[in-house]
Amino acid sequence: MFASTRITIDETPASPAVPRSAIIYEGDAARVWISREDGTIELRHIKIGVSNGDFVQVTRGISAGEKVITRGSLFIDRAAALGS
Repeated sequence: MFASTRITIDETPASPAVPRSAIIYEGDAARVWISREDGTIELRHIKIGVSNGDFVQVTRGISAGEKVITRGSLFIDRAAALGS
């Protein structure tokens, strides 16, 4: 007897990935700071997917081509919390 099988390891759709260090976690929530074209920054809630070493897939919340702040995001987050 013979059988044909197909094993699918991963069919993850293409989506942006960001450095793990850019993500701010609070409980189950994840967010990143986005640098906008007008020079302002925006806090964006994201949904994360699979990770590969130092990078994490973002399945919802940012689009390809947007500029994610990758260094100092935790300091920005703390300063924003103090300012509100």
